[in-house]
Parts: sequence; C-alpha cells; structure tokens
Amino acid sequence: MKDLNKNRPSVAKDVEAVITSFNQGSMILEAVRSLCEQTLLPERILQLLPGSIPSVFLTL
Repeated sequence: MKDLNKNRPSVAKDVEAVITSFNQGSMILEAVRSLCEQTLLPERILQLLPGSIPSVFLTL
C-alpha cells in the first residue's frame, strides 16, 4: 500500500499565517498558494480583508 503522507509537508502546530489585502482578490489566491507550497505549513491561515468589498474575515 502506498504511503499517502510521504510527500506531504509537516504542519507547524504553533504557526499561523495572516494574509491582509484591500480589494486584491487575485493576490490573495497567490498568497495562499505560496503558503501551501512551503515545506512547513502553518496550522491556520487567516485572511483579513478590512474595508474591501465585501468586507470578509475567513479562516481557511
């Protein structure tokens, strides 16, 4: 049976990433992709879009 976790990065339980942006939707996706390509992933990614349209607070 193939080990599905072999190539998965580790998750740092004490690391969180915060992405902030103002009306830059395409840049948010780029930032999330960049975080997901790291060798050590944050446990949580917070996305803050203060004042953007629509104003959103998301935990991905």
